[in-house]
Amino acid sequence: MRDRIITRFAFLFGGRQDVYGGWDGYQKKEQVDFDTFARHLSSDGPHIGIYPSVADTAFWGCIDIDGKDFDIGRMMECDNCGEVEEHTCHLDGEEYGPWWQELYDFDTMFVLARNLQTVLDVQSVSAHIERSRNGFHVWVFPEQRPILASTMRRALMAACAALDYNPNEVNPKQEIVGDDQRVKYGNYVRLPYPGAAIGPPGLPDNFVVPQYRYMVDINQHPIDLESWLDEAEESLARTEDLEYLASLWTPPAPSVRIDDTKGLHAPNLVDMLSGMAYTIWRDGPLPGGDRSKALAKLAHKCYDSKFTPEATLVVLRSANERWGKWMEDGVLTEHGEKQLRRMVENAY
Repeated sequence: MRDRIITRFAFLFGGRQDVYGGWDGYQKKEQVDFDTFARHLSSDGPHIGIYPSVADTAFWGCIDIDGKDFDIGRMMECDNCGEVEEHTCHLDGEEYGPWWQELYDFDTMFVLARNLQTVLDVQSVSAHIERSRNGFHVWVFPEQRPILASTMRRALMAACAALDYNPNEVNPKQEIVGDDQRVKYGNYVRLPYPGAAIGPPGLPDNFVVPQYRYMVDINQHPIDLESWLDEAEESLARTEDLEYLASLWTPPAPSVRIDDTKGLHAPNLVDMLSGMAYTIWRDGPLPGGDRSKALAKLAHKCYDSKFTPEATLVVLRSANERWGKWMEDGVLTEHGEKQLRRMVENAY
């Protein structure tokens, strides 16, 4: 029974077999096999993320509804001094902080996830909602695997567009990856059900509901692993339905014109950044965080500070160079420039 459940889970979340991602942001170039998934489903781990794409194909799709887009404030209490305001604490000559805990509107995010699920269902595409760490994931699993990555990505983008929702991430994030592409592997998504109890249907007496990373029903109640596998295997999306939905999507035209940034100097602009914006620029993402999300947040902070789009782009280039996100031999890649400009357009 246990091996059968692992095999079913591994089939649904299949992807690249030569590399996987860790929960702390690392990349592990090892074979992905039965034992890899078995360790993920064990309490000890390591718990993993899977890359969905191989060349121009993908094994599944996932819309990320991120809490940072639904921030309703912060709650802070410094471990050192007990202060509850945003600050940097100094203790014995050392600098600590800043300390904060984001507060997210999970109810609004779940309504959005349910609406996306409904939009997809209208097009005969079944979707599954996962409670993630900071929000929700909406997963789609195709009947024929793998499917063209462009078909999966555009189908999910069309569903988002129907709700006028501009997602932070839709996976697969690239329509083609490989050694001859600027993006070799693409991006991984952390898998649900880490350390899930594997046993008979229903929740065993010793099952502990995780804080997050499990599939939920329409009432946000967790679905045990085996019951969800039964449900998912009976509702795989047909290729023709995904292709039709993908045909409805058209890329939006940029709504912000970014003029030539000649004459704007990063050091002068950095000196003008507000406290939180400067902290992001200086320190980058929090431990285990994502650099792309940190850059996007920095763009929004620049907008809040009344920076022009041109000035924000210069700040993002400077931060990216500092963090080494899209750099090759000390030069910003063409792909990186496009991504930074997109972040500015989204922020404005």
